[in-house]
Amino acid sequence: MYVNTAAIIRHDLNTFVEEAAGADAYFIGQKVMPVFASPVKAGVFPKIEIEGGELMKAESTKRGPSGTYNEVARKITTDNYTCVDRGLEERIDDVFVRDMSRFFDVEVLTSKLITRSMMLDYEIRVANKLFDTTVFNTTNASTAFTEANIATFDFPREVMEAKERLTRKGIIPNTMILSDSLFNRVRRSSKLQTFLYGSLGAGTSYRLVNAQDIASAFNIPQVLVAAATFDTAAKGADQSLSPVWSSDYIWVGNVQEGDFSAMGAGRTIVWTGDSPSLFQTETYRNEARRGDMVRVRHHTDEKIVDATSAEIIYAQNF
Repeated sequence: MYVNTAAIIRHDLNTFVEEAAGADAYFIGQKVMPVFASPVKAGVFPKIEIEGGELMKAESTKRGPSGTYNEVARKITTDNYTCVDRGLEERIDDVFVRDMSRFFDVEVLTSKLITRSMMLDYEIRVANKLFDTTVFNTTNASTAFTEANIATFDFPREVMEAKERLTRKGIIPNTMILSDSLFNRVRRSSKLQTFLYGSLGAGTSYRLVNAQDIASAFNIPQVLVAAATFDTAAKGADQSLSPVWSSDYIWVGNVQEGDFSAMGAGRTIVWTGDSPSLFQTETYRNEARRGDMVRVRHHTDEKIVDATSAEIIYAQNF
């Protein structure tokens, strides 16, 4: 357990931030890489892979002439994780508090904004893990998902073929991730409109497709439209907002909570011995600078548990 006599863990501030985070619905990191509480900072866990573990091998089960049965020679490998300490802190000047406290609770607002920054950094790390084409099998769309091809690119075909590839590996997909920009183009595409609602003949207008329509049509319960953005400009420069989740990819895969044996693409491993929650808020006094310090931190590893559990569709130069 983390111990520092100068720092006070502030659960009251945690509660406020967790409630405020509900307004930040564009953050999906915890939904796609659920939290797994670890009592240790680093660990090793066993892993049975398809090939070495002969998980999909069709063996002869007929008893031999000598009375023996065929023997399976299964290999079990290992994987590991190491949690990394990350955090941000901000000083609340005493004079500023006295001046602004008539408008809002400075301490609560500061903790909320620091946590939002931590959540954004976490979201970026999760997006980089899941949209990694060197980890997950990636297939080019047969037709590029460009505006010029909106009548011809075939979203239903690409998704169904991705599901087939997962089925071959014994994976049942339950989650799809795509950016809001890509989603807004896909929902207007002729192939999807026809697939969902029938022929778009003369005088037929487009219908508004939402995420739940896609979830129901393709039997993928969780369709997440990722809309988080971040400012890529240097400090002091004009803002330059970019999407956290690339519009080049559609991620189709399996997400699970709990122990690694449940499989699923990945987990956010939190070392609870140092940070009891994913976003731990603390305060301490900085008398030399006449202010209180607010700190938000965590000890995590965003770990891919099963690289076979997802397929990436490359939308080809969105």
